[in-house]
Amino acid sequence: MQKLVVHVSAVLVLLLAVLLPGCGGGGSGGSDGSSDTTPVDQPGTMPAERRPNFLFIITDDQSAAHTGKAGYMAVQTPNFDRLANAGVYFENAFAAAPTCTASRSAILSGQHIWRLKSSALLWGAWSDAMFSYQTLLADNGYHTGYTGKGWGPGHAAPPGYLGQSYLDLTRELPATYSQTDYVANFRAFLDGALDDRPFSFWMGIREPHRPLKNDDSSRFDALTRDQYLPDHLPKTADVDNHLQGYLEEIEQIDRDIGATITLLEERNLLHNTLVVITSDNGMPFARAKMNNYLLGVQVPLLIYWENGMSGGRDVPQVTSLTDVAPTFLAAAGLAIPPQMTGQNLLPLITGNNLEWHREEVYAGFERHNYDARPEGMTHSRRSLHQQEWLYIRNHFPERWPLGDPPAYRDAYLSNFQEDASGEFLQPYLGYTVDKRPYEELYHLPTDPYQLDNLAYASSGYEKLRELAEKMDMELSVTEDPVHLTGNDVFSRYEFWKPDSTAGAGPTTP
Repeated sequence: MQKLVVHVSAVLVLLLAVLLPGCGGGGSGGSDGSSDTTPVDQPGTMPAERRPNFLFIITDDQSAAHTGKAGYMAVQTPNFDRLANAGVYFENAFAAAPTCTASRSAILSGQHIWRLKSSALLWGAWSDAMFSYQTLLADNGYHTGYTGKGWGPGHAAPPGYLGQSYLDLTRELPATYSQTDYVANFRAFLDGALDDRPFSFWMGIREPHRPLKNDDSSRFDALTRDQYLPDHLPKTADVDNHLQGYLEEIEQIDRDIGATITLLEERNLLHNTLVVITSDNGMPFARAKMNNYLLGVQVPLLIYWENGMSGGRDVPQVTSLTDVAPTFLAAAGLAIPPQMTGQNLLPLITGNNLEWHREEVYAGFERHNYDARPEGMTHSRRSLHQQEWLYIRNHFPERWPLGDPPAYRDAYLSNFQEDASGEFLQPYLGYTVDKRPYEELYHLPTDPYQLDNLAYASSGYEKLRELAEKMDMELSVTEDPVHLTGNDVFSRYEFWKPDSTAGAGPTTP
């Protein structure tokens, strides 16, 4: 990691890829299933030095707020922070969904989740609307592979959708951690890449997903409540202990990030490897994961690429993880498939167009646990994210957002239990489990935890109508079936248990 500062000073001009036809960015795309992935040159004809390698590092359930770079006082992430400071750090990056299968589907295909049929559901199936940017890269000369968690959980992903698997090498860590040795498996992948082809590798880090260590909260002793807890969570032993376990796992992730970058440096590969570090959705706590509030969909995102970036920048523009796939394809000199709704970020990364701007990005949600409501019914919602505003549309406001009472299947109920009596604490329980109106509107600078809904206040009327019209347009153009029909389309898709038995019942979060 010490070499990063030296390398950044030698930033090169953008490679030819950004000037090639078809690499200017994805649009709202059609739905005919066609894709143009014709390479700019035939595989193997473009020198590896000109076609970058790609390393995509994705954590599992980490909100953007919880890094040192983001200013969170209770966690230490020096390796992430160093890369973010030397590269391009996106202050307002959003997952396409607050649940892992849908979010990963959107990342791989570069599309809104409502275009992806059963691939938008936890334990759904890989649908005919899905494809993987890794497959497109492999078809055009890239050596592809992965370790850790890939797409899913879900059913029937096609062979090779992430490239060759590297899962065999393990290490000893506490029981709440995955035992997969991500760095060792990446090293094995690099050892096997003996030709001149560029590579693209997916490192799917399982942490900080639950279960979490739950026996210590000492790191918060010197902090006041407002320095580490969001307003919608009570200060209880359960919350504090699980939060410390969550942060400890983020610090282990950071050590893995540091070792991975060191490995690239040792192999003289870092300078021409486009590194992306992000998470699939927000923290596994109440009103975060499985919710379209900021702690559920705002995720860390940095891009580091010595050969092609104008680094040392914090970018306030809103970005989406659907942008990853078109950006990788553009950097590889490939056309962006018309289905992709994400946009090519290369002009912004390279500094060729620092005025690149987008007013809003979108996220969605259908269902997490199958049995949260009868017969797999969804709580279908869409959210529009701007730098200062959040607009949410709950398509079925008569339904319970985190599952039917009294179980509230998706609510992390232990977050609201008083330590001594076990009684549920208000107003904290209500913030999460109560039914939500059709529309929600929040002004983020004055309401950072989205507790004051302005949708039905006179002061929010004009902004509400403006954002509602924008959402109507986007959902229509991108053919959202729930928006177009008003029906619970996604509850009709089959649910697959881990044993691949269709419709067999629920799984755990």
